[in-house]
Amino acid sequence: MSIPKKNKKVEKSEEDNLTTEKTKESTTSSEVDVSKNSNDSLKELIEKNIKWSQVIYNQNKEIKHRLTLMTVATWVRILLFVIPIVLAIIFLPPLLDSVLGQYGDLLNSGGGGLDINSILDSLTPDQVEQGMKLLNR
Repeated sequence: MSIPKKNKKVEKSEEDNLTTEKTKESTTSSEVDVSKNSNDSLKELIEKNIKWSQVIYNQNKEIKHRLTLMTVATWVRILLFVIPIVLAIIFLPPLLDSVLGQYGDLLNSGGGGLDINSILDSLTPDQVEQGMKLLNR
């Protein structure tokens, strides 16, 4: 068995094929390296993004809590002012009537104050003339 001699053209094409394969291997290995590097960098970026998102989430949670407390405090302040006013409107009129009635009895005014029209109607014409003379002096 003798080995047939290869044709020069066939040898050259085989060499070209080998060179091309080596080049392909080197490019694919570099592509793999690049893809690994890019995957690693993407993983790092994603991890950083997740960490920042967690920090922002925690800050937003604290801000929401503070805003809720501020809202509750505002309502408490409003109620501290409104409740006494409402209670005064409800309970003070009967208390004031009883207090004014007691002082009215002391002052002998009957709690209603002076009724000027009734006093003027009870005056006689002579008393009105005497009053006018006093005013003219």
